[in-house]
Amino acid sequence: MKGGPTVTYGKGLGQFASLIGINPKVGTSLGLLALNSFLLTSLDTATRLARYQFQEFFDMKVNRYVATAVGVVFALALLYYKTGGVPAWKLIWPVFGASNQLVAALALLALAVWVKLGLKKNNAFAMYPFFFMIATTMAALLFLIKANIKNPLLSGISILLIILAVMLVKEAKDALSGHGPSANESGAAE
Repeated sequence: MKGGPTVTYGKGLGQFASLIGINPKVGTSLGLLALNSFLLTSLDTATRLARYQFQEFFDMKVNRYVATAVGVVFALALLYYKTGGVPAWKLIWPVFGASNQLVAALALLALAVWVKLGLKKNNAFAMYPFFFMIATTMAALLFLIKANIKNPLLSGISILLIILAVMLVKEAKDALSGHGPSANESGAAE
């Protein structure tokens, strides 16, 4: 279709807007504005989070400009690097769903640690869904590795996600059992 998915979305929203009495051209413009705003804020958020993660990985010893540049360079590499004529981002796209759910599982874990250590309350309401989500996500990543063993980029990212998730789960377990740095910091704050 002429204009691609962005224009299709805008025109679809314009047609929907006409059903509720809004001029289709105005609806199309508003739809395109909303979509572009979403894309730009998502790009900003992704760049910012990449910077934070990079800085945190190196104990905040890297300044924000260098960390941002590293994140942008990695993103550009995914965009321009091709393997067999296929852009790298297309090769790793299948891991997006699992990585997205892994973030949700780890957010539940962080919430559970905070509820237990910070609020001194029962955290079972967060731990039960966490266990389900982490098991499901890890299984999905293992299936991705098995199905894409000949795609070293996808397999490598999947393996890296598993390793990082296991590290975070271990750190949370240590904190909850009173052996980790989070538990010591929590105790020192009281």
